[in-house]
Amino acid sequence: MCKKLFGILALFSFLPYFSVCQNKFRENGWYHILSGQTDSISREPIVTIKDFISLRLETDYFGKNVISGQISKYKLNKWAKETEKAIGRQIAFVFNDSIITNPRVNCRIESGAFQITSILDKELPDIYERLKQEKINSIEALFEGWEKDSLFYAMSPEQRDSIRMVTDYWEASAWVDLITKPDEHYWYSITDSTEYKKLEEALKEELGKLNATCEVSANINYLYITMEGYEETLPQACQLLARQILMPKLDEKQLSRIKGSMLGSRQQRKENVNALSSALMQYMIYQDKSSYIDELTDKEVYELQISELTGDINRAANYEAEIFYCGTMPFDNAYEVLSKNLPLVANEKPTTSPQDKPMATVTENTVYFLPNSDAEQAQIYFFMPMEKFDKKDDVIRDAFNQYFSGGFNGLVLDEIRGKRSMAYSAGAYIGTPSLPGNPTYLFGNIGTQNDKANDALDVFMGLITDMPKNADRIDNIKSYMRQEMLTTHPSFRNKAEYMRSLQRVGYNDDPTKENLPKVDALTFDDIVKYYEENVKGKPYCIGIMGNPKDIDVKKLEKYGKVVKLNERKLFNTKDAMF
Repeated sequence: MCKKLFGILALFSFLPYFSVCQNKFRENGWYHILSGQTDSISREPIVTIKDFISLRLETDYFGKNVISGQISKYKLNKWAKETEKAIGRQIAFVFNDSIITNPRVNCRIESGAFQITSILDKELPDIYERLKQEKINSIEALFEGWEKDSLFYAMSPEQRDSIRMVTDYWEASAWVDLITKPDEHYWYSITDSTEYKKLEEALKEELGKLNATCEVSANINYLYITMEGYEETLPQACQLLARQILMPKLDEKQLSRIKGSMLGSRQQRKENVNALSSALMQYMIYQDKSSYIDELTDKEVYELQISELTGDINRAANYEAEIFYCGTMPFDNAYEVLSKNLPLVANEKPTTSPQDKPMATVTENTVYFLPNSDAEQAQIYFFMPMEKFDKKDDVIRDAFNQYFSGGFNGLVLDEIRGKRSMAYSAGAYIGTPSLPGNPTYLFGNIGTQNDKANDALDVFMGLITDMPKNADRIDNIKSYMRQEMLTTHPSFRNKAEYMRSLQRVGYNDDPTKENLPKVDALTFDDIVKYYEENVKGKPYCIGIMGNPKDIDVKKLEKYGKVVKLNERKLFNTKDAMF
């Protein structure tokens, strides 16, 4: 039966709608029945309505009403553990201090799904509406008085728990289409009809009148603005864009929700194996400059003001900009239109972008181990800083990459997965920075079963310390590199930007002209020499996240000093709110 239900707890009620006991004011939610008696309800709930991320009113095979729901991912473990405790016994759903249903639990419920039925079938639609409204009210309460610092810090554990789950609410909003089913779309969405949304739609409408579109994005180096449209309306489109840059309008309510989303996702990532493995990788490469550590604190996020964001947009307009125009206008005409209608300053500040984040200095072999009992598979990372980047090494660097890690033909994947079936994924490559003079690095990763982690790492490290040599592959490598150089070209709209990126690393012409003769002259001995001079014997770091029950930590010591980590070491915990 458990398998047929796919982890959905089907709740068939056998009891009437009755009062729990004389003690009132239990929160609406699921409770244990302690001794098999219908009035012996636990004081503490298993989960409450605050822990639900969806509710639906449906009908079953017999036409009876059913309330279906889903437990938040943050309470899945608790739900699974408590239902396991209750196997063979009953649990109760309590609404307004009355038992609605009291099903018998037949198995541990991992999925977090549940259903509520009742012999009082006609009462369920009203109960559903009231539960739904309670959920809405609980979300609205989260943002009431958000701007008052003292109120936030004074929140109860239950309220803080709800804030941790705001991300869930917004994820749940995608389950129901707002337009086609407005009555069921009761979770607050980050894209709801706030003032910010109205402004966004107004901008799109104005651009639409000009037959233009505009996309904006940003990273640590650049603010990107991409506009497409007809040349005859380019001046007006640029003026509209300039107005938005110089006089940005943001919405307080929207900012509050963004803050809530950020704080909620931060709590979530500490319990997510993918986020933890990413944080481990960042720590291994950047140490305290990891993006998970070198970020705004929770308190700084909470105190963030709209003026700070709009100020950043204004300040960005004072720095030098690179403008890439693709169209039919002559250069002088395009220059006149863009210079007159975009907010370009006369004495712009020189840019310092792109920036290469400084990587950690590695002086001794080190293994960072992050134990995680929830990890279904181990993640292994390898990091080795190498020589400074110089375009003169582009060909030999690419040749080494093709030999060592060129897809299924590369040593890493072939030796670990192809020949030994030790891993789901395996790879390695030499990465390059954005600018010359900064270091290159060898990075590797393996995803494998926990009990195969030690063996897979042994094979990978064998490739690092004593690379197998197969000169027969050189012809195929050179053929691939020639084909890649001669056939890979940017689209015509991206040519200017592509050439600018080449200029930054030292090219003033098509790199193929310079590098193709180097490919023709390449020998296998060149690859071996590059390996021996830049890889063999160099200090490195290894990062491993996996289940400590299956990974022999003692055996890891042969690869360097073992440092055990925990999640607090990997994230910025200063002024943490949770």
